[in-house]
Amino acid sequence: MPSSYHIEPEWNFVFIRHQGAMHRDEITRQYHQLFEDPAYRPGMDILRDMREATLPEEYNYEYFKNISANRYDDIEKNHGECKIAWVVASGRDFALAHQMLLIHRFSRRRFDTKTFREIAAALEWLGLPVSALPKESV
Repeated sequence: MPSSYHIEPEWNFVFIRHQGAMHRDEITRQYHQLFEDPAYRPGMDILRDMREATLPEEYNYEYFKNISANRYDDIEKNHGECKIAWVVASGRDFALAHQMLLIHRFSRRRFDTKTFREIAAALEWLGLPVSALPKESV
């Protein structure tokens, strides 16, 4: 199971967990799946836990720069105004996620993103208690 998500309507947020080797298009496909879920609402904050995932070798600044212009337009429209926290395990993954987020800062998006190494710090930034996480993720 490369990724799974759990929508927490009472906290207005989505918890997404990635595990194992990730395909370069996994995040895009996962967003489309999430946006089709009737429980999802634009404006929900997202915590994306990537600590157990291996990011694709293709991920680098040039890759993000070249795909970001048109590929994420529809995704950005469906987010609404929200925060998206990315939690990663290594310094390398932190740098890659940060590169991707820097590219998106220059887009027309209406959401704020930040990368973290600790899930507690991500929850604090989102304004959520640990109890907002699905029980199986704690």
